[in-house]
Amino acid sequence: MRKTLVLSAAAIFLFTVTLVVVYRDAVPFFGTRGVFTDVIAGAGISTLPTAGGVSWGDYDSDGYLDLLMRPHGGSYVLYRNDGDGTFTDVTESAGLASITHFANSATFGDYDNDGCSDLFVSQGLNNADSAKPDALYRNNCDGTFTDVSKEAGVTVAHHGKGVAWGDFDRDGFLDIYVATYGGLSFRKSDTAWKLIGWTFEPNVLYRNNRDGTFTNVTKRARVSGEPFCTKYKEEELLELGSTQGGVGSVEYLTKTDAGLKPNWQAVWFDYDNDGFSDLYVSNEVAINALYHNNGDGTFTDTTERAGLCQKQSTHGIAVGDYNGDGFFDIYATGSRRNILWHNNGDGTFTEISERAGVANFGFLGWGTGALDYDNDGLLDIYSINGSTQNTSVKSTYPEREDRLYKNNGDGTFTETAKESGITGNDSKSFGAFGDFNNDGFTDVFVVSDEGFEPAGANRLYRNTPNGNHWLTVKLVGVKSNREGVGAVIIAEVAGNKRVRQVLSGGSFVGQNSIWQTFGLGKSTVVDTLTVLWPSGIRQTLHSVPVDRILSVREASE
Repeated sequence: MRKTLVLSAAAIFLFTVTLVVVYRDAVPFFGTRGVFTDVIAGAGISTLPTAGGVSWGDYDSDGYLDLLMRPHGGSYVLYRNDGDGTFTDVTESAGLASITHFANSATFGDYDNDGCSDLFVSQGLNNADSAKPDALYRNNCDGTFTDVSKEAGVTVAHHGKGVAWGDFDRDGFLDIYVATYGGLSFRKSDTAWKLIGWTFEPNVLYRNNRDGTFTNVTKRARVSGEPFCTKYKEEELLELGSTQGGVGSVEYLTKTDAGLKPNWQAVWFDYDNDGFSDLYVSNEVAINALYHNNGDGTFTDTTERAGLCQKQSTHGIAVGDYNGDGFFDIYATGSRRNILWHNNGDGTFTEISERAGVANFGFLGWGTGALDYDNDGLLDIYSINGSTQNTSVKSTYPEREDRLYKNNGDGTFTETAKESGITGNDSKSFGAFGDFNNDGFTDVFVVSDEGFEPAGANRLYRNTPNGNHWLTVKLVGVKSNREGVGAVIIAEVAGNKRVRQVLSGGSFVGQNSIWQTFGLGKSTVVDTLTVLWPSGIRQTLHSVPVDRILSVREASE
């Protein structure tokens, strides 16, 4: 039986906050690790394999995470969380039945600051004959949405993939960045796929005009998605579908042929702690781009300066402070191996994948998440593994089990997927991370790929509490954007600092929950909780009670 109690913050803090306390009758067991159980069978969510990103977001503002996914053979479906472990398909009643079957990603973001999460849809499955522009659906705050794409100025019809919401100019309104893949043409044989054509498409940065409309400012901002590296020679060969031991029978491409511009996903995050959200973009065959936010509406390509000029087929992105030094690191999934980039704190990064034990050799990585799955206070890593439709390299990845890397607290990780209940050798690509039942432990939704053998099924992994304490923080911006996207939250517990940034968009062509859950281990109080808002306001709370959901409203200056 669940009880919800809303307390006046004045009774506890001398700040303007609201505490939402969620009590549970009992904790199932006490242990050191979270254990996952697949509960999708009774949840009312389609288990059929599919091909589309998945997102968590609270569209009806009832305090429970709802789910957006693309079931087999159709377009996106909105599942309302009923609060009892089950979900209801409300797509039609919500006014979202018009989302086309070309949609490849759908993510939540409150672009008009009315307190209701809106929806941006990228048409990543466009074809040359009938390309559709991306779409923006305004949340009417009554459980329904209205397509406002045309009047909002959302008009680009590319092969849009991952969408990232962020307030890059810190004006208090969310902007939108869309990674685009481009149109590829192959000539296929039994042994190889040869690229015979590639339509270049710049990524799109929509600046929010604060009046319900957007302006495409990609060119002015200089964030098209193609990084520049002096050591990357014009004649150097790219590997399409490479793996640790070689490239199989896939034919090579030159830089001129490839254009270096098939992007999957982007993430806004502040890598240098200057208060402005920077941009990291994943690339299918070459080099991922890092753009430094100059604070004047423009960006500087700092890929080479940051030490990131390394070829890698990258799909998903997870950002987090894995070692607790106050700087955000990057975990990028793909072929050959996954890469963990350690943020050195001076504007540069160092690859530590093998040393840390998270290289994921022999697997093809797709979706990914940074989560403290056992709530011990350390960020762990989940890597979703699958295959490819490229027949030349499909046999290279016979093993497709997901990997769950537990943070040991000493710079290394231990793989714990099977003992934590993560199972299955079918091909998977998409996934999203969030606490759907509000018990303080992060759950995982994983999408199985259609068209692969052995056939698989989607999973809803419910995380079982283990006795460790937690605190989930939801932000309500006033001067900043309403959802607090881009804010940095610092929890000081027993002399240790845990740092999170509110990110909207990530994993692989999807979206994790923007609510930030801090694992606290055996600590029963958060000594100091500090929120660094995008507006520049710094807000601090003291002696925060644990095992609850805390809603923090931005204070006035």
